[in-house]
Amino acid sequence: METSIDPENDLDANSLKEKGNECVKNGNFKEAILLYTHAIKIEPNNDLLHSNRSLTYLRLKQYALALQDANETIRLNPSWAKGYFRKAEVEAAVGLLDEAYESYETARQLLPNDTNIMEAMIRVSIAQKKEAEARDRLPWVFSCVGLIIGVVFTILDYTVAEEPTLTNPFLQVAFTMTVAGCGWLASYAYLTLKEQQNSKTLELHKEEDNVIEENQIPEKIGNKYTKAQARHRYKKGKLL
Repeated sequence: METSIDPENDLDANSLKEKGNECVKNGNFKEAILLYTHAIKIEPNNDLLHSNRSLTYLRLKQYALALQDANETIRLNPSWAKGYFRKAEVEAAVGLLDEAYESYETARQLLPNDTNIMEAMIRVSIAQKKEAEARDRLPWVFSCVGLIIGVVFTILDYTVAEEPTLTNPFLQVAFTMTVAGCGWLASYAYLTLKEQQNSKTLELHKEEDNVIEENQIPEKIGNKYTKAQARHRYKKGKLL
């Protein structure tokens, strides 16, 4: 269901927020962002509007903008748990589990009895445990793969090559263990790269999140605007 917006109507921020909330409930996230953005233009220091838009950006997987609104919510109202909860949701979505847990913990300290925060913390704790277990297993997996490769190469060198290079048993064992050791080191290089990629995920989304892509903008808002017009108004943060 689309929200019909008459440019002649003078909608206040609260009315726009309510229409945006309705769009979110109906799954019209792109239109909701337009509504929240116009409401924020009217009331830029409204922490609730930034919180709602953060959630909507998250639903669209526009993580950088979701985090930006979450941080703005915290800046405007640092004693409100919702801002930290929004921040944690974005961090968890991009795999920054440690940061997400810290943000959830801050939210829990501000709102100790909130079940949603507690459930989210449990989910992140479980994910952290699984990730830690996988991280502990990975070096052994890489080492085993390296060991198998070393053994296969040694066998092929001894049985197939016209002039084997590893004729000495000591050299064969040393070569096999060296390849296994390389596998062990490769696992840590992989884990380091993965952590760096997770930490850079938000940076990688910044450019693509600056503007909603053309295929994400509604064809029209009510019966008033075309896709190009809606995109133009979004870029300017206006909904006339």
